[in-house]
Amino acid sequence: MSLADRLLVMVLFGVVGLSFAAFWTPGGPATEAEIRVGGELVATLDLSHPGEHHIEGHQGISVLRVEPGRLRFVESPCRNRVCIHRGWLNTAGDSSACLPNRVSVSLRGSGAGAVDAVNH
Repeated sequence: MSLADRLLVMVLFGVVGLSFAAFWTPGGPATEAEIRVGGELVATLDLSHPGEHHIEGHQGISVLRVEPGRLRFVESPCRNRVCIHRGWLNTAGDSSACLPNRVSVSLRGSGAGAVDAVNH
């Protein structure tokens, strides 16, 4: 491999590394949470105000706990409790849902545009 080839490979690795840092890093801290039931926006919560919020879903009540800068499901009528096991959400772009109850949460903040897709 010639010197020019080695230099080109090093530059390309640098471009890939910088692209990863610029486009695939997590969002910034979350400031608000959008709560949806059946796809319809029912509430917007300010994450600077701690408390519990009871959201009426299609199977019953889901309870969300807010602490400064973060949120989580603490109770839900679903069988497997996947939403509860998801844990705390604290970064803009984070989301969680209780699918059987049709309640979903999406966090917004200064870095909300950092994520363009999420797959699980």
